Amino acid sequence: MGKLAFLFPGQGSQYVGMGKGFYQYTLAKHRFEEANEALGMDLRKMCFEGNIKELTQTMNAQPAILTVSVIAFEIFMQEVGLEPMLLAGHSLGEYSALACVGSISFSDAVKMVRQRGILMQNSVSSGTGSMAAIMGMSCNELKQICENVSTDRYPVVIACNNSNEQNVISGHIFSIDKVMNILQESSSTTSPLNVSGPFHSPMMKKAAEELVLKLENYHFNKEKWPIISNVTALPYEQNESVIELLKLQMTKTVRWYDTMMYFHQQGVSHTLEMGPKTTLSNLCKKSINQIQTYSIGHIDDLSNVEKFIEHYHTTNLKTNLNLLENCLNSAMMHKNRNLDYEEFTKGVVIPYEQLKQLLIDTDVGLNESQMQTAVDTIRSILQAKKVTEHEQQRILSKIH
Repeated sequence: MGKLAFLFPGQGSQYVGMGKGFYQYTLAKHRFEEANEALGMDLRKMCFEGNIKELTQTMNAQPAILTVSVIAFEIFMQEVGLEPMLLAGHSLGEYSALACVGSISFSDAVKMVRQRGILMQNSVSSGTGSMAAIMGMSCNELKQICENVSTDRYPVVIACNNSNEQNVISGHIFSIDKVMNILQESSSTTSPLNVSGPFHSPMMKKAAEELVLKLENYHFNKEKWPIISNVTALPYEQNESVIELLKLQMTKTVRWYDTMMYFHQQGVSHTLEMGPKTTLSNLCKKSINQIQTYSIGHIDDLSNVEKFIEHYHTTNLKTNLNLLENCLNSAMMHKNRNLDYEEFTKGVVIPYEQLKQLLIDTDVGLNESQMQTAVDTIRSILQAKKVTEHEQQRILSKIH
């Protein structure tokens, strides 16, 4: 079955005017009011009509993006209500995801990322750290160059592995410049980033340790849906500490490409990006062209929701049809232990022919009622062939 995943953008997706169109929704008004109260500042005004330089400051951009992302998610759930199989957020976006799955309250989330932003912004002396985007070079090649250049005093590492050909490096300006000079001899493209610090690098170690002290003051609940960690590119495990993963995220590589590969392995067919711009949707398209991407970052995007729902359901119906046909074939190929010819004909041959004809006659898929009847038919065929209960469950599990 095709599966749905939600994506939440990170820093860099902010722009003046973001979230303004959503303000006609009561829930959006309430969220901005809640954010203003939690932060002691007018976040709504900054998002709608502020100065881009002020909005881009890490300590402002993070709560602003999180607020718009959560509002986009809540509007979608209010209007559509389709639940995701997985969620993933890029850096800051992991906090947006945590808020949307109920692990942390919205009020706590905006305070967390505000504190996180301040720590990140003040982590190193101005002008000593930097970041740069690198296009056209594999992660392994770039990693080797960084390792050759990096020292304890002047580190440089891959901060974000965004796709198979897009990476971001981070570290001391001295080593960043050395890597950039080396890359001039290659066919890759480099672009310095306008950021206030060397994020996701060893230079964030002190900020990461201070962040833990902040996060320990908050309560974390069990997630309603699985979230992919930036650090492991796998869902949070029950015995894993969320705080420890968020600490490691400050100094470790954001494994976004690996996250998209995990989506692909898990059968994700559609993604919805919740929040400003379409950065993550574009990265997903580049990594896995089989996944259909949609975004809700602006009020106008809601007009595409109907198209999204239609495509999502059609995909699932067709996927269910293929799974059902494979399951039916497995049932028929399984060894028969019923030597009674009449019972075999009545319980296996006739139901098989009827179900096979139904699958031939439909080219869109089966509705829920038809699907259940088909599953029951396959189960009765297996029972008529006297297949063990264990084998019946194994074959039928392919449909779910």
